[in-house]
Amino acid sequence: DATNLRNLAYTAYYKPAIGLIMLREYILGEERFDYAFKSYIKTWAFKHPRPQDFFAHIENASGESLNWFWKNWFYTNNNIDIAVVDVAQKKHGALISLENKGEIPMPVALKVSYADGSYDTVHLPVEIWQRGDAWDYFHETSKKVTSVEFDPKKQVADIDGSNDSW
Repeated sequence: DATNLRNLAYTAYYKPAIGLIMLREYILGEERFDYAFKSYIKTWAFKHPRPQDFFAHIENASGESLNWFWKNWFYTNNNIDIAVVDVAQKKHGALISLENKGEIPMPVALKVSYADGSYDTVHLPVEIWQRGDAWDYFHETSKKVTSVEFDPKKQVADIDGSNDSW
């Protein structure tokens, strides 16, 4: 039936494509991804790679373990939902409380904006989620924080954008 065909198209084409875009634009960055992907194409051209071959090659060429990503994105129906829960202004900065409300961990890119109109960009590694689904990050600054936004460039397939900013 048509619904099943739409699901098949999403699962077979759109989800893998979105995963590769997130990997290139958000997780690895263009330079590391492009190098690894070109290396994969050169190595596996005219052969019959399995998904595991692709995953292993990208990890080896990029120099980063991505098992957390491959398993969750390609082999489950899990979702990404990173939330900025609270921001508490402190004497020498701001305590930013984050939660992983979904099942897939992600590195965290934050835009921290200040009362004077300036902002900082912060990158936290995926490893912050190894101990649980909550993380408090102390952002050192002498400025007053007016907003904090997860994934300001909207590169992550986060299922609930309503909790992406404070």
